Amino acid sequence: MSYISYLDYYIPETYVQAEEILKEVNAESINVNYLLNQGKIKNISVENNLNEHEMLFKLLDKYSSNNSTNDFDAIIFQGADKNICNEMSIPYVIIEKYNMNKATVFALNQECSATIQGIEIANGLINSKKANKILVASVCMAKNSQERYEPPCIIGDGASLVVIENQGDIKILDSFSKSDGKCSYNTYMNIPFERSQKEISINIKNTILTLLENNNLTSDDIKMIVPQNVNKVLYKLHAKLLKVSIEKFFLSNIPFGGHIGDVDVIRNLKDITDEKLLLKNDKVVLLAMGLTANNENYASILIEKL
Repeated sequence: MSYISYLDYYIPETYVQAEEILKEVNAESINVNYLLNQGKIKNISVENNLNEHEMLFKLLDKYSSNNSTNDFDAIIFQGADKNICNEMSIPYVIIEKYNMNKATVFALNQECSATIQGIEIANGLINSKKANKILVASVCMAKNSQERYEPPCIIGDGASLVVIENQGDIKILDSFSKSDGKCSYNTYMNIPFERSQKEISINIKNTILTLLENNNLTSDDIKMIVPQNVNKVLYKLHAKLLKVSIEKFFLSNIPFGGHIGDVDVIRNLKDITDEKLLLKNDKVVLLAMGLTANNENYASILIEKL
């Protein structure tokens, strides 16, 4: 078995109102009511001082003050388009700075689902005795308001890390991920927005139900679903198709920070554990969707609080 032994995140204290970002984008197609009033998107975290690897250094400095770093067997990091900062590859900078001399690098180019799929890979490596301790690190940062506007959400800045090993107080029970079977939504641009969102909800429903069915569970057996901080409207549709209450989804952070890529799920899980919302033996589904060149992938992890 593998476990989550440590998790943490960083988001800047600086927020910009979502409405101000949308004004700067100034696109006629923006549905302000959908994003702000119905979607509950309010304040977006914006980092003005640190770059991508400096955000991760803050987290790793904190971790290394009480934990060893030279025993990591691997670093799993967001791939190609995110692992370069100032012409330096972030995971390799981490290896040198924190003396992770025996760690190999996995660069996952899976955007917003990279952390969840990284946990899935780490779980497989540890269970097959190919590794004992793995760091899954992530960073999300936008350069301007145009980059932040990614309907149906607005992108915020932040970073996260999670340590997977053979001990910890959160047990990884299982995982399931899938693609939607399509090459790219670019080839389906004539699909109405409402239909594409419904297709996404159906895929999310099937991902969650398959994970639960593989473990002889139903939605009644899990305490909550921990998703990304995208847009509350979407989760209402997801909940409807799953036939569960919207309260089953942890959505408290949507108004505070925006969608911080694959940092979201770790941020949400960290907040849930810090607020002691989970009791012993509570089961939780971690859920993420990754979009690469309009190709979609869905990932889920089943965990249990010990």
